[in-house]
Order: sequence, then structure tokens, then C-alpha cells
Amino acid sequence: MADTVLVKNFKYGSRFLNFYCLVDENERPIFAPCLFLFQTAISGQDLDTSKAYAFDLKSFFNILSQSSGKSKEDHLDFRDVSDAQMDGYLNGYLLFQKKLSTNSVQRHITTLRTFYEFSYKYGLLEKSNSYSFEIDSSENKTTMLEQATQTFHQMYITEDEFDEILLSNITTSDPFLRERDEIALKLGYYAGLRTEELVINDNLSLVKLRKQLPKVTKNIPQAFYLTIKGKNGVTRKTLVDVKVTKAIHKFIWGRLKATNSTLMCQKSGKPLKDVNHGTALFRRSIEQYLNNNALEAEDVKAWLKRSYHVLRKCYATNSVSFCYESNLDPRIFVSRWLGHASSETTEDYIIFEALLNKRLELLTELNLENSTFATAYKNKFNKK
Repeated sequence: MADTVLVKNFKYGSRFLNFYCLVDENERPIFAPCLFLFQTAISGQDLDTSKAYAFDLKSFFNILSQSSGKSKEDHLDFRDVSDAQMDGYLNGYLLFQKKLSTNSVQRHITTLRTFYEFSYKYGLLEKSNSYSFEIDSSENKTTMLEQATQTFHQMYITEDEFDEILLSNITTSDPFLRERDEIALKLGYYAGLRTEELVINDNLSLVKLRKQLPKVTKNIPQAFYLTIKGKNGVTRKTLVDVKVTKAIHKFIWGRLKATNSTLMCQKSGKPLKDVNHGTALFRRSIEQYLNNNALEAEDVKAWLKRSYHVLRKCYATNSVSFCYESNLDPRIFVSRWLGHASSETTEDYIIFEALLNKRLELLTELNLENSTFATAYKNKFNKK
């Protein structure tokens, strides 16, 4: 961790300078900020200015030391900070977490802008960093937590909403098709399947499912692992919630008892091939719901923005909660169940779950990389 040290009566030519500098945990000077602070003293800045600069840089470099750089073993170098990460520091850390006033954050911006200009001028940077240095003023916006929570709520569907809006508005009246389509929706919400994964060969093989869910009702598992071949051919084992486990068991030993193809099949037993089956099913349920209910224009717009894939997002978020309740590390298990190629994707849902359930103790632990959610949460979430 960085700290400030007062340097007294440092002889520079015929002058004696007093200024602050930054040292690391071993009390070794941190080169770039020390050189900057020394230069401000040479240029005639008073001690109070040097102290203010040093205080602001101490905050910034301490966050850098807690954030992973190009190699996970190294901390984030000030030369590698992206504009989104700088926004995260200013808005997510200083404004949201530390609750500094807008004027205080503006002072930090002045320090950082001056420091980066100096670093470029004196060859510490290969190119000038064009940071936006924008902050969200509380005078004309709601708090960042409220903004983030509101945005994520537009994507997240509660279990009650899932039952009352999606399952209850399946349009088919055919008992077989209705039971199948209820399971298709549940596999998104309770197992995290993508729409195309519903019809990929062998994902929902009845032979495989019957081995895992035998007919003897006494031994129906509360939950089970389902091997799924998904995006880019990557295979994962997803944890299937009991609320879809029971529905699958009933279907495969009931209406599908004479069929040996796949769970997602026609009444004839012929497998479905349409990769957009889940998407179309989701859309029909939403349209049915909107046709039968008078909603505000904003609510209608929010529902029309959703698609089948949002069910997977809900599963990911609910899985984070399940991990906390079960004393499991969501970074490990949610990543496995969803097949996330990047740990950052899992981190997105951990942060959303913290926002959703007001786990403030987790929000205060976000490092620079993760705190970009304070300003960039919309773009990051929509990319997943």
C-alpha cells in the first residue's frame, strides 16, 4: 500500500525544497508520482498543493495495487489504465463507494489530469492518455446504486414474474405442447440453457435423462447435473434446480414414456430443430401477457426488450445467491455451471446480485476493474 512522506529541506541547486512523495509498503519511493511531486516543488508549488497532490495520488495508486494488471500476479500499472477503468475509479470508487462530494472528485480529476500530462511530457508514457474524466453529478441524477439497480431490474425477472407472466401465458392449449414448453422456459430460468441449447443433439437425450432421473419416484433427486454442449462446442455441467427436475421427471415418464428421442420433440417424437424455439416461445408469452394487461408505456418497453436469453441471466444471478446460501464460492461454481469463458462475466453477476440484494459489504470490496460497473454496467451487462 502506498503512503505519503514529507521530504524536508531537499537541496536542489541553491534552493532547499519541501514536498511530499509517495512510497510503497517497503518505504521505497514510487518513481512516477515521486518525480511528478518533485517537479511541482521545483516549479514553485507550495507545500499545501504538494500535500493535496500526494493525497490524491496515494488513493489512486492504492487502488492500482489492488487491481490485476496484464498478468494476474502483477498489479495494474498506471500506464495501462483504460478510460472505463478511470471512470470506474472516479465514479465507482470515489463518488459511490467513498461518497466524496462532486467538488472533491473534481479535485482528484485535476490531480490525475496534471499527473498524466506530466508523465507524457517527460516520457513516462508512450502516448497521451485521452481520458474523459467525467463524473455523474448527484444534482441531476439519482445515486449510482439506484441507477444500476433500476437498470438491472429491467433485465431481471423474479420467480413470481416468471410464473405469472411467462408460464401462465403460454399460448398453446394442447396439453403435450404446453408441458413441453413450460419445461423449455424452466430450462432457461432454472438451468441456464440458451435457446439453441434446447435443440442441440444429445443435450436433452431421453436416454440420458432417464438414467439420471429413474422412474422410481422415491429417488427423484432434488437437483442434478446436466451435461450441456453449448456455445462454440464447449461442454459444461450445469446444476438443474429441483423446480425443473420434477417437471422433467413427470414429462419423460408420462407423456414421453413411449418416446426415445429428446425432451424437446414434437408429439410424434420427432426432435425439434428450430434453434429459435425458446426465443419464439418467450416472445409469444410476453405478447399474450401484454395483450391481456394494461401496462404503462415504460413497462411495455421494458418487457419487449427482454428475450429468452434473459432467463439465463436470471439463472446466473440466482446461482450466485445459491452459492452464498450454501457457502460456495460463486466465482468457481457459477462459472462452471454457466460455462463462462471469462471470469469477468461471472464477476458481472456477482456484482449485480450484490446490487439486487443490497450486499453492501461486497460492493465496498470491488477493485478498480470491477468498480467500472458504477458507470459502465449497462454496456458490460448487455454484452453477455
